[in-house]
Amino acid sequence: MRALRRNRLAVGGACLLGLVLGCAAFAPLVAPQDPNLLRPEIRLQPPSARHWFGTDGFGRDMYSRVIYGSRVSLLVGALVALFTTAAGMFFGMLAGYVRVWDGIIMRVMDALLAIPPVLLAIAIVASLGPRISNVVVSLTIAYTPQLARVLRSQVLVLREATFTEAAKAEGANEWLIAYRHVLPNALSPVIVQGSFTFAYAVLTEAALSFLGVGAPPYVPSWGNELNDGRPFMVQAPWITVFPGLAIMTCVLGLNLFGDGLRDVLDPRLRRD
Repeated sequence: MRALRRNRLAVGGACLLGLVLGCAAFAPLVAPQDPNLLRPEIRLQPPSARHWFGTDGFGRDMYSRVIYGSRVSLLVGALVALFTTAAGMFFGMLAGYVRVWDGIIMRVMDALLAIPPVLLAIAIVASLGPRISNVVVSLTIAYTPQLARVLRSQVLVLREATFTEAAKAEGANEWLIAYRHVLPNALSPVIVQGSFTFAYAVLTEAALSFLGVGAPPYVPSWGNELNDGRPFMVQAPWITVFPGLAIMTCVLGLNLFGDGLRDVLDPRLRRD
């Protein structure tokens, strides 16, 4: 933690991420209006003291919609990062430590990696229906192969390490060695990859919602707001500018924090 606090990238990313998390956690207190309140008489009003981010084509307050949209994006990103890390650790550990399963699991992962994550997620959501839970499932399937391959590569090295051979020579159980010796030493790149998966999930969720196969249209999400502002990009650019800035802030914070974690956790990148 001391090394993490000294890392400027991690601190800067944590500040940006903390800002977005604070808006999501205290949305009812921060947002001045109901994000779905329709007021056609004030539609397409530019940013002002009353409506900081202006209003959209239905007269809804854009500031409130951007604040509430952070909840959907962060929820999807956190769940995808959590489920992807769990699934990637399971398949990566099994493939790297059990030779019989290596070829089978990795060929399945290679098949999934051959399809771009966005196209794979669109196909899955289109077949299941536009719901947030289906978005989480599709993105978990799309991003698990990357993390599984990262962990597998670490396990293949650690499986032949000196301390692993010593534990085998003492008669320790194979799965006990994997749990107590191999897995803890392979977690650093998994944690870093999980932070980047969080950022990828936020971006992809916004892309899916923008294309109409993500969150339902009535749910305030950054992708839906970008889609709502598409017909008014010339007449009312603020409808797309502010959700785009919110996405940029969130993803930038996650990427900076992930870079800082990599610098701290990887001994080859540490600096005195």
